[in-house]
Amino acid sequence: MPDIEDGKVRSELLLQHKAFIGECHIFDGSSLLLPHKLLLPKTELVSLLKNQVVKLTIEFISELSPNSPDCLRYYNILFRRILKQMNLKQVGRNYYNKQEATEFFDHKYNNKTYRVDAINGEDNPRTKFKKSGGAEITFVDYYREQYNTEVTDLTQPLLISKGKWKKSQQDTPHKPIMLVPELCYLTGLSDKMRKDYRVMRDLALHMRLDPERRQHELRKLMNTIQTNREVQRELQLWDLKFDTNFVSFSGRILKEVRIFQGRRAFDSHPQFADWSRETRSGPLLNVKSLDHWLILYPTRNYGAASSLVQSLRKVTPTMGIAMREAKMLEVSDTVQSYTTVLENHVSSKTQMVLCVLSSEKKDLYDGIKQYLCVKCPTPSQCVVARTLDKPQTLMTIATKIAQQMNCKMGGALWKVETGLQNAMFIGIDCFHDIVNRRKSIAGFVSSINQELTQWFSQCIFQESGQELVNGLKTCLEAALKLWCKHNQFLPQAIIVYRDGVGDGQLQALMDHEVPQIESSLRSVYPKDSGCTPVYRAEVGCCAAAFTLKAL
Repeated sequence: MPDIEDGKVRSELLLQHKAFIGECHIFDGSSLLLPHKLLLPKTELVSLLKNQVVKLTIEFISELSPNSPDCLRYYNILFRRILKQMNLKQVGRNYYNKQEATEFFDHKYNNKTYRVDAINGEDNPRTKFKKSGGAEITFVDYYREQYNTEVTDLTQPLLISKGKWKKSQQDTPHKPIMLVPELCYLTGLSDKMRKDYRVMRDLALHMRLDPERRQHELRKLMNTIQTNREVQRELQLWDLKFDTNFVSFSGRILKEVRIFQGRRAFDSHPQFADWSRETRSGPLLNVKSLDHWLILYPTRNYGAASSLVQSLRKVTPTMGIAMREAKMLEVSDTVQSYTTVLENHVSSKTQMVLCVLSSEKKDLYDGIKQYLCVKCPTPSQCVVARTLDKPQTLMTIATKIAQQMNCKMGGALWKVETGLQNAMFIGIDCFHDIVNRRKSIAGFVSSINQELTQWFSQCIFQESGQELVNGLKTCLEAALKLWCKHNQFLPQAIIVYRDGVGDGQLQALMDHEVPQIESSLRSVYPKDSGCTPVYRAEVGCCAAAFTLKAL
């Protein structure tokens, strides 16, 4: 007291009592892990922040066993501390060894740390801002005092970065970060570099390591940890050590999956996971004809639009798709032009809208999709004109566009045999807007037929940063009713894939979400059906799968 949001400042306040809590401790900004119990269950301490008295209260919560899921969070903090002690540099969420950096002089590649959202032309480095303590200081003086760096151009505008959202800040007003351009460097890969085959090939040599090279690099890291005295001292405080050997376990090769398309069946080629060539030589599993559809194109991209139509005429007969002439509509290169033309020509009969875009401008794509998803729900497909300029790949691109349009209209390309009878598959994940800190959105999808080619989906709006989902009961009940409508019976097994859950949240997820699913099953399945929900948890990399079976 008073409350202080800055995690670094909170840590500094706690460290003023290092003699009391001990050198061996892990603090994440709100919770403190110690290898021993304090004398009292509740301890009050006093720290100083620039002559201001701050009261700290440490209260005992629980004792953790070494294999407790909560321990993983603290182990991760400890591991990050070790990486810093090894002088690794943090970029984003990852750490890098500057001494062994691979430089790409031919391509001028480096790292991304901030995203510039806007330019502030009203302020400059002589503008004052408030520091965390409340004192005002100019950007010039701040960088001079904090980093011993002189800003030379005093009239330059400032860059605005909205910054990244943190769960601990969900109730605090959002303040953008101001950056001095003179002290910034353009980072990351430009679109031009991403499209350069030579650049991406050279990067892949160092970023996509085969198992042997990856093992070699990990062994080098372990050797560095084992020989670093400061790191070993830190680990000994906790009586922890890294195993010198890799974990060894028995692997297995999954049974090869057969893909069924119409009357044909072929292998999935698990080594390459690519069966696109086989799909081109026969009719699709469930075909939707293109009778009423529109093509919108900018004036200068008429040639690209015409080439695409001609290619679609060649590839659709093999797929079994009956395609009538599309209504060709010319537009200007603005969102307003696209939406105005759509308002005048989309009707209840329109099955598909294909939009040719002159560039990859996000605002143009977002504006078109928002109109066709929200204001006038119509299946749509967007394609950038540049991708249609290469004659040698045009047929392949046209094939994939036709396949996507068929799916969006309710058709199906192929199916696989899972080996499970009458099983419903569900996927759940959450999206968090870390830039604007708007509401988080939970996505729920579920299969509604045994071939896994038709799906039910629903969104749940939640508080900003909320990962655990409320409203699962309603989603599952709606999904089960739709399954029953399609199949005339309820599924015998339900497999739920849950992504985006950290190791420390697994138990909370089991306690919060699984009961909702069980409650939904009890309300939908007849009481005399003998169906009892049973779940089994499988923990993967930030994912958990639950199986609930009707016995």
